[in-house]
Amino acid sequence: MAFILAASRLFAQTHRLQVSGDEVAARQVLLVLCLPPFQPCQGLHIPTTDQELKETSDTVDEERLTELRKVLEKVGNHKPNLMEPIHFEKFCQKTWTCWDRIEVPGVTGSGEEMTLGDLRDHLQKEHGLALRMLLYREAVLYAAFWSSEKLKEQLANRLTELVHCITGKAVPKDCRFLEFQIVCEGEEEDSTPPPVHVQLH
Repeated sequence: MAFILAASRLFAQTHRLQVSGDEVAARQVLLVLCLPPFQPCQGLHIPTTDQELKETSDTVDEERLTELRKVLEKVGNHKPNLMEPIHFEKFCQKTWTCWDRIEVPGVTGSGEEMTLGDLRDHLQKEHGLALRMLLYREAVLYAAFWSSEKLKEQLANRLTELVHCITGKAVPKDCRFLEFQIVCEGEEEDSTPPPVHVQLH
């Protein structure tokens, strides 16, 4: 019961729905619900209630058990090969995992929305990353080899405006962050910095 209530609260928060504070009423609604019995489509029947568990035969198929033991022994012998350490990327004297993100506030100290130039400067100052290319999905928003005129024009644009130009759609007001891929100066082929998450709220 507690699990169902917690899951419903999480669903409501994720989808920004109104959460009822009346837990007693929610429990009463759940108690009234009549769920159909679980019927597996194929394979072994798994008891889902205490009554079904009591009715289940206690006999054990010794041949099947022996076969399972052999399979588990084989898996156990290959365990060291299957268990490899997580690959860590090393770049600019920093170590990144596949779970890392570079979090960047999307609003400057003066309260204005971040421009592409602000993002480039922030990555250089805070993370020591010299930006060579910035990508949103597959579109290139910034490339260091562009002409000075194009760079000047592009760096003055707000990030949401650039995304709007690429996708043809305005960034939704409830969008929490924009994710960008970066390519940096001095980056080797086998090392990739984590994605950049620009927080909008």
